[in-house]
Amino acid sequence: MKLSFKIFIVYLIFTLGVIIPTGVSVYISAIHFVEEQIKNGLKEKAVHIFDKMDRVLFERYSDMQTISSDPIFLDPKATLEEKTKKLIAYRNQRKVYISLSYYDKDKDGACIKKADTNGLAIGKPCDKDSIWVREVFNEKHISAGSDIQYSEELGNKVIIFAAPIMDKDENLIGAVTASV
Repeated sequence: MKLSFKIFIVYLIFTLGVIIPTGVSVYISAIHFVEEQIKNGLKEKAVHIFDKMDRVLFERYSDMQTISSDPIFLDPKATLEEKTKKLIAYRNQRKVYISLSYYDKDKDGACIKKADTNGLAIGKPCDKDSIWVREVFNEKHISAGSDIQYSEELGNKVIIFAAPIMDKDENLIGAVTASV
């Protein structure tokens, strides 16, 4: 055997025995490092997204508290036109709502839409199977986006935020809803 062939065999064995395993090891570690970086980046983005969603939900919840406690909705002498104007003022101020509506509770306990910022479906009864109706009219608490539905009037999917309107004796007299 020639010396050059022997050197080539030694080099080949060295390459196969040392350099290739080292290269594979570095490659595998780099893959794990990149995967970990991607996981951490996605986790951080998810935390930020959930934080933003939480803030939006809190803002809408706070808006519902404010709107439902407005004196105009508690005043039995206030006209539907005045209530509609107030809802329009809230909608124009916040600029996040597609529609704001006022529902009245009739003698039988059913809710009827009495005012809407878009003037849609006035006089129409509530869907008793709707989540927000159960939460507001039965459980008497704010429904903070737990109802997502297709609005035929608006022609779009909407998230419903709703709040009960309670008189000074804590009796339910109606509700306000916001469609986002």
